[in-house]
Amino acid sequence: SSTTYRDRDGNSPTLANVTVGETVAAFGTDTSNTVAATSVDIGGPGGPGGPGGPGGSPPAAVGTVATVGTNSFTLKTKDGTSVTVDVTSSTTYRDRDVTSPTLANVTVGETVAAFGTDTSNTVAATSVDIGGPGGPGGPGGPGGNGGPGDSGGFPPAA
Repeated sequence: SSTTYRDRDGNSPTLANVTVGETVAAFGTDTSNTVAATSVDIGGPGGPGGPGGPGGSPPAAVGTVATVGTNSFTLKTKDGTSVTVDVTSSTTYRDRDVTSPTLANVTVGETVAAFGTDTSNTVAATSVDIGGPGGPGGPGGPGGNGGPGDSGGFPPAA
């Protein structure tokens, strides 16, 4: 796995930017005082961030894929309703397990959430989440910029 490096200036730092005397916060798994870092904040942690943004829109349909066609697929919802999901070349796909998912990753038996406009149980999909929705309403927006200092928030692993 890779480590993400961040600094307060919004640059794209690397391990080379971690220098002797620099304050850093390492986030990851601490095993016997050795951190397997997934991210490193150069300059130390800031203060608490601002409030998150509003949640996203709920999906137009969620269900199990029953059939897959060339430009559409059919879902069976929890209540047994059959919903057709029409996709286009501009439909985006999200799948936690696939880097660049496409309609080919939508398979029979998979749980899928379709986002878009639902007209009489036909969804014109703008995006498709393979594996189901992330949660009610989706995640909030990013918090505000952290303040100065090296306190606030959760303590880093080291």
